[in-house]
Amino acid sequence: MFQHIINSIGFHGPELLFILSIYWLYNKANYFNVYLIGFVMNFIFSYILKGVFKQPRPTDEQHLFAIEKIYRKNMSFERYGMPSCHAQMVFYSTGFVYLVLQDCYITGGYLLVSLLTLYQRVASSHHFVSQIIVGALLGLLVAWVFYKYGTKLVTGKLKHKRDDNGPI
Repeated sequence: MFQHIINSIGFHGPELLFILSIYWLYNKANYFNVYLIGFVMNFIFSYILKGVFKQPRPTDEQHLFAIEKIYRKNMSFERYGMPSCHAQMVFYSTGFVYLVLQDCYITGGYLLVSLLTLYQRVASSHHFVSQIIVGALLGLLVAWVFYKYGTKLVTGKLKHKRDDNGPI
């Protein structure tokens, strides 16, 4: 029963944190929009990297995977495991929400869901530990980049005001 709950939270971690992020960021319009764009871009980035690395998942028999890679014209990138898209997505949400809200309790909840997701991905033999570490680090990096972009949108271009009483 307990293992089933952990597996459910881990498998649905990206969707769960996405919905929670929408709730927490909804009143912060610029950050909300940047989060949504970043979420989609992060997913696309992960998918592209799977095609670049072409590293198999732990459940694949290595010799059969190698034969399939040679003789099959089109292999879905979902067959590859590096980086872990689940890890990348949950740590993107965790990092972005932490940077925007700076709330330890919310971040703690996000971190718990993220760690359960990492555990589930390894325990169910969907990823090697290295694949989830790389995915988590990439998710944090993408979160930081989009947060910086969102901050630039929020502050806008700051211009110096001419001093009213100063010489011309």
